[in-house]
Amino acid sequence: MINRYDNFTKLREIVLGSVNRSMLDVVDKKDKQFFTDILDGQDLVFQQLQKILEQFGVKIHRPNLFDHSKLKHKLGIPFHPINYVYSSISPYDNFLTIENAVIEMTSVSPSSAYDHVQYTHIWKEKFDQGSRWLSMPRPSYSRVAEQELPNNEPYADGPCFLLLGDTVFVTEKYCVNDTALQWFKREFPNLKFKIFPHTKGHLDSYFAVIQPGLAISGLHKSKLPKEFQNWEIIEFGPEDYSGVEFRNEAMQDNDYANTTLAVNTLLLDENHMIVIDSMLDTHKSAIKKLESKKVNLIPLKYDVCRWTNQGIACITNPVVREGKCESYID
Repeated sequence: MINRYDNFTKLREIVLGSVNRSMLDVVDKKDKQFFTDILDGQDLVFQQLQKILEQFGVKIHRPNLFDHSKLKHKLGIPFHPINYVYSSISPYDNFLTIENAVIEMTSVSPSSAYDHVQYTHIWKEKFDQGSRWLSMPRPSYSRVAEQELPNNEPYADGPCFLLLGDTVFVTEKYCVNDTALQWFKREFPNLKFKIFPHTKGHLDSYFAVIQPGLAISGLHKSKLPKEFQNWEIIEFGPEDYSGVEFRNEAMQDNDYANTTLAVNTLLLDENHMIVIDSMLDTHKSAIKKLESKKVNLIPLKYDVCRWTNQGIACITNPVVREGKCESYID
């Protein structure tokens, strides 16, 4: 059964992404070899990560890949054509596990409309165990072309929400609108929802709680919510994207300004954290502070992360942790 109230208590079950090579069908011919190499690298990352998770006794769920290239018909929704089903590399984007429920999210990207078909078997298993299986109201996407994030319908991505016991922090701009936030407040009346200021994207690339009282952040402490001002905050600088070229929106995320890959991590429990291996060299001072807190850092070789702009939290989605609906902040 689903149980998730945080990102740091002991991890029991998780969804791990997969490489869907049918995505190469939407890549320009001149870029196919480049993205083939990227996917090869991403596949190796998943293999390494699976071994680490298995060593810690974590049950792993994988998506059933949907190969759009074999279809004899075209995909689409009323107001938009769709050329592919959302990339299975990042299972967090379109699903949020919270309390005893999974929510199929409604991203502002029309390409996410059919992503649920790759994960139905996972949520059905959890539903049979007694979990809630919800979907946000399905948008028409009728005004997406007019506005970056219209408020006529609910839109939200899974990583827009940072779970901390009885409190959920929500990104301030871009990836979640007010209609979606109101929907969440009505569906989860026992939780407190608070805006995380100075954020314009997925919160897992801004901030991560390691344990109560300790967090890592891509933002200066002065910009964090007041609830964290008494916490110890270890700050990480931005990623160096020099040499990275954006070539395809289906294969890459180009929100570089709002991504700190060093904080995009995965906690196995309060003392074991998986980090991108290159961060051990590029953020030595912050890493040293983190290790002084008795946090065991497990490096994951993830050379393609700058090109996909996907961190470890992006390519996973926790389903069961041991945490409860506790109060961790004043």
